Amino acid sequence: MPHPNKPVAKPAAVTDRAPLRGNAPDGRTNSPRPVSDDDSLYRTYFENTSEGLFIIDVTPDGHFVFRELNPVHEQLTGLPTTSLQGRTPHECLPKEIADEVTANYRRCIEAGSTVRYEERLGLPGGTREWQTSLTPVRDGSGRTTRILGSSRDVTDQKSKARELEESRSRLQSVLSSITECYYTLDQDYNITAMNAAAAAWLGVAPEAVLGRSYWEFLAPTTPCGKLVEQAKVDGCVVHCELRSGARSDRWLDFHVYPSQSGLSIFFRDITEEIASRKQVEDAAMLLQGTIDALPARMAVLDEFGVVTAVNRAWNAFAGIGRDIGVYCAVGENHVDLCKKAGATAGDGLRIARRLEQLLVGRAREVRHLYPCDTPDGARWYQMRASRFEVDGANRIVIVHEDVTEIRRADDERRELGTQLLHTLEEERRRIARELHDSTAQHLTAVGLHLSCLLRTGGGFGIDGFVENARESLLEAQREIRTLSYLLHPPVTGSESLVSAARRFIEGFELRTGLNVNLNSIDDPLPPLSADRGAALFRVLQEALANVHKHAGATTVEVSLHHRRDIVSLDVKDDGAGIDIVDWEPGAQTSIVFGVGIPGMRARMKQYEGDLTIRRARKGTVLRAWLTAGQMNHAA
Repeated sequence: MPHPNKPVAKPAAVTDRAPLRGNAPDGRTNSPRPVSDDDSLYRTYFENTSEGLFIIDVTPDGHFVFRELNPVHEQLTGLPTTSLQGRTPHECLPKEIADEVTANYRRCIEAGSTVRYEERLGLPGGTREWQTSLTPVRDGSGRTTRILGSSRDVTDQKSKARELEESRSRLQSVLSSITECYYTLDQDYNITAMNAAAAAWLGVAPEAVLGRSYWEFLAPTTPCGKLVEQAKVDGCVVHCELRSGARSDRWLDFHVYPSQSGLSIFFRDITEEIASRKQVEDAAMLLQGTIDALPARMAVLDEFGVVTAVNRAWNAFAGIGRDIGVYCAVGENHVDLCKKAGATAGDGLRIARRLEQLLVGRAREVRHLYPCDTPDGARWYQMRASRFEVDGANRIVIVHEDVTEIRRADDERRELGTQLLHTLEEERRRIARELHDSTAQHLTAVGLHLSCLLRTGGGFGIDGFVENARESLLEAQREIRTLSYLLHPPVTGSESLVSAARRFIEGFELRTGLNVNLNSIDDPLPPLSADRGAALFRVLQEALANVHKHAGATTVEVSLHHRRDIVSLDVKDDGAGIDIVDWEPGAQTSIVFGVGIPGMRARMKQYEGDLTIRRARKGTVLRAWLTAGQMNHAA
């Protein structure tokens, strides 16, 4: 290598594609001579071969100088001859690469013969891998004056070889680590490979079985042996669950893969899996038998609304329920079917909406009551759907029950309740009339007599007693008028609920002295049937009567609201309050109610409503509500 501060003597430059013998190795120019046929042939090969060729001059002082690169070498390395020609490696290449190629050139000279090696170089054409050959050329004195080099780009070949080796290594690692048993056979059924799991299954060492016949360990007549022969004859993959030929008490999941070189066999012990599967199948059969024994129609949906299981009664309902969207087969989406049926059957659409509430987790249980025409006539069914979770996923169980008889009994009970309420109304009217027309008149007459007695001057010190009696009589008359008004206020049937409530409250204030505010009214309210309006009005009457009798209040707030098809009535007083925090239907309490509160609740229940009572910070709040339209079958 030349000193960095001392110029290196360079051989005379050669023209591009000049004949190889145009310059002497010592830098002197030989006299021109005609180009021979050999030179022409070599030049043609040099410029057109598919391999990268290059020529290195060796100076007398042992330095290496690039002479020429052929076009292929220029293209692959990205190094043109013009940038290298007449220069040493250290003058035109990075130091690490220059050191490496110089060492290889020197090794070629020292060997005195062709040397071959592989190298990886980062050149302007990219980092590539090369298979390089260097051949020394000597002059008449035996000194090496040139090196002829050829390089073949083996980057892709090496990359593929490495990938193949990595794949083989990974495959071997996988086969060594998997718990499945694995072995390969050649075309003569001789064992060519076996992993540790397979050797352990057979009770042998892997190296002890290689090259031996597979039939030494397993008879061809066993189930596994028959599958192996079948796969080879048919040339197709075979998979089967079967009993082991080597261990008859065990079950195997057996796979055979034929190839041109032989057979690859994978198998694993699934005895416990078979036993678990049998238990699951037995449990499923027991569950299916149980739900088949139920008279109600039952189905189970997955988290998408697809039917996964049904009972016998559900299938028997197929011809009737499909038309209204309440039936579908296993594998069908029940929600989608209900929506489609909802275009012509409103119950199907309502059921779909309720099921969607369950699927998204907005409800735990929904119900829907619907009529259905059957060969036995019109019947009533109740759909009840409940949500539960399995491994974090929602499931829905749907039950359709025939509630026709219950419905009829409920209708009869409702009719009896209506008749009872009408009877009570008539009795109220009769008592109110009796109080107003008879008792009140008698009391008025007694009052007149007492007034006359006072005017005549009864004497004997009885004037004070007469005056007290007259005051008591006046109080009794006021109470009777109030009671008569509460029992049967003068409200016409043609009045709306709001106007009737206003008239009643005005009269109530006059007769009781209570301050009643009718506010927060959503007017107009939805149209109410006469029975429904009367039911809410009677609850208002009863609530205000209870406040007058028991609360000791001075102010009452009354509100009427509606939301969608629900109309609600709130009555709040500032009195002593009821002795419970909240009262709802079925709540346990030590308070014994009279007929008033249960009667108010019975009125609301008749129209799909209810009634609650709760204690406020001061006083009591009663809330009653019912549906506005015709009877809604959704529950």
